[in-house]
Amino acid sequence: MAPQATLSRLIDMCLKPTPRSADYIEFVGNYTMSEEVVRLQKVGLGVPNLNDLDPRVSELILEFYSRRSSISMNSPIRMFLPPLTECPGLRSAWDKSTPIRQLAYSIGSYILPRKDGCLQVREFRRVESVVYAGRQIELLPTILVREHLDDILSCAECCEADIQRDDIKFWILLAMALDKMESIQRGGETLTETIEKYFVGLTVKSGDNSVAWGIVHVAAQMQATLYSLRVLQQTLRSVFNPEKEFLPEATGLCTMLSELIPVELYPCTTDLLRIVRELQKSRSLYALDALLTKKFGGNEPPYNKSEEIESTLIDNSESALSAKSGTNTNKDDNNPFSVLDLEG
Repeated sequence: MAPQATLSRLIDMCLKPTPRSADYIEFVGNYTMSEEVVRLQKVGLGVPNLNDLDPRVSELILEFYSRRSSISMNSPIRMFLPPLTECPGLRSAWDKSTPIRQLAYSIGSYILPRKDGCLQVREFRRVESVVYAGRQIELLPTILVREHLDDILSCAECCEADIQRDDIKFWILLAMALDKMESIQRGGETLTETIEKYFVGLTVKSGDNSVAWGIVHVAAQMQATLYSLRVLQQTLRSVFNPEKEFLPEATGLCTMLSELIPVELYPCTTDLLRIVRELQKSRSLYALDALLTKKFGGNEPPYNKSEEIESTLIDNSESALSAKSGTNTNKDDNNPFSVLDLEG
């Protein structure tokens, strides 16, 4: 560059094509001519809709296809979750939505031949430990896959009784319904109960505009549930073939999830609280709670999905509101990626 050049001169220089140096050509060659790139290109040619998938989901699908093509038969199937802004003193915000991703991984395994011995997917998330080796998510048999598909569709039908799918409130309500269903089956406090306690606390401490870490954690759990539905949607799209009726329940779920809200519309903390307030005023939450309790709250103990998950997470039975910090986190509530960072 010429340091004394005028602005117009610099613009003219920038418009000219830049010759590629030998070092640059050598650098690019590492990513265009390596054996790994050639292998992935061969596998990728046989993967439908690969370019329409999120990077993390496309990596997952590619690993299934690589294993099917015998290129990497013995390598584990891995999933790398995006980081979340969550309370470090509580269980991972990804934990409660694990059954949704477990369903997605199990459906993804239908890419493999039946004789393949793949029994789990190893799931990784960002942690403050160099020795973290991920956790194993066991794949479900077909009968349980169908049950879980039916459960999600049943929750969606309950939500559609009050709200249309094209409304963001539908997907927030569906996420809360799935959380409620899991809480009935596995125990523990629901997201709705946690937020209601927060509202009660606000009434007691009027004038306090701080956002507790517990509520930031709830927003992260909501983001995790919505993104898990996104993983399920994209996995179904990559695997599901209407001509094959091995999973007839998948047709309705594919149709429903095709209207799933994009990542940029995931609610931040304040938006989530506002939407929950609106759902309370319309009594949609109470009607949903009654329907789900009637459907999933029978006397017989239901199948416990947690038995299928070998978790390396530390158990913390505290409520999300028991997080020590109640100070303002100074989050940018207008930033849709303030909780879920897809690039991390």
